[in-house]
Amino acid sequence: MTYTTRLTTLDDLDIIIDHRYLMFAEIGKVDVEMLKKTSAIYAPWLEEFITAGNYIGIFAEYEGEIVAGAGMWLTLGAPLPTLHSSDHRRANIVNVYTHPDHRRKGLARQLVEDLINIAREKEFPVVQLHASDAGRPLYESMGFRTTNELQLML
Repeated sequence: MTYTTRLTTLDDLDIIIDHRYLMFAEIGKVDVEMLKKTSAIYAPWLEEFITAGNYIGIFAEYEGEIVAGAGMWLTLGAPLPTLHSSDHRRANIVNVYTHPDHRRKGLARQLVEDLINIAREKEFPVVQLHASDAGRPLYESMGFRTTNELQLML
């Protein structure tokens, strides 16, 4: 199979949101009704960040059909002592999803590598992501390391 990749555009909002929904639904740790509500809220956020150049997405296509995607949200964080840099920008990889018929073909790895390369070109000092249990081995094989982050839902 031959896959091609391309950057996402504003015209791809619905597909990005669908991938995000499917990703969270498969992980199974999110209430489906809450996920539907969050998807509606996510759309204007995503549109704003794409327009501002602070969200970069990439798709893999097979025979004209989008079969995988990943995104990267560019933001600022507090300076970290572990960063050894005054640059406190962060590249957050999000929305990594591959259609079940196209899994285990290296698409997620390729899309994440492409996003990492974009972060390098933009000279971001850190790339981070949240991994599902299924995705963790892939990301660890790419050099990602677990941090001590915890979360409290309010």
